[in-house]
Amino acid sequence: MSYDTPIPFLIAKILEADGLGTFGTSIFVGKEPDRSSTQSIGDNTITIYDTGGLADTTVNTSNNTNYRSGEIGNYQVRVRNNSYTAGHSVMSSIRSSLEKRGRDVTVDGSNHTVTSWLNNLPNNIARDSHNRAIFTANFSSIRFVDETGEAETSSSTSSEGDSSSSSSEDYSSSSSSV
Repeated sequence: MSYDTPIPFLIAKILEADGLGTFGTSIFVGKEPDRSSTQSIGDNTITIYDTGGLADTTVNTSNNTNYRSGEIGNYQVRVRNNSYTAGHSVMSSIRSSLEKRGRDVTVDGSNHTVTSWLNNLPNNIARDSHNRAIFTANFSSIRFVDETGEAETSSSTSSEGDSSSSSSEDYSSSSSSV
């Protein structure tokens, strides 16, 4: 099993596939860009951060007969937006997107089946120095890897990507297609 792709990268791919932004332009992993760092990055962003988890967890996946080894990862989603109401709406859309069961994401020939759940309700934590609203929510996900690339669920979203490096910062600046 290959768990080389960090769960936040998979979450970014799911959010992109659901039309919530573009990876590397408005969706980032591990580092939220400052608006002054580049002209192409706007004020409204989504950033996903690792916050720990449990490795190689055995999970009962159906009727106490099908046990699989998976990985439970915790992560924080942070939304930055010029508008409080728009930021709140984006966070609600993220929650709806991530709480769908059994999302499939394919990276480097490995199919990752990801199911997420919300750990705390989204909240507005502050406004930054540019008066942009900042919202956060913490999620957990369980992820199973099928290195054959075959989807394990019939109702899924699949996306192709390139993850040639395990650095979160590298993921936040790479572009890939969905």
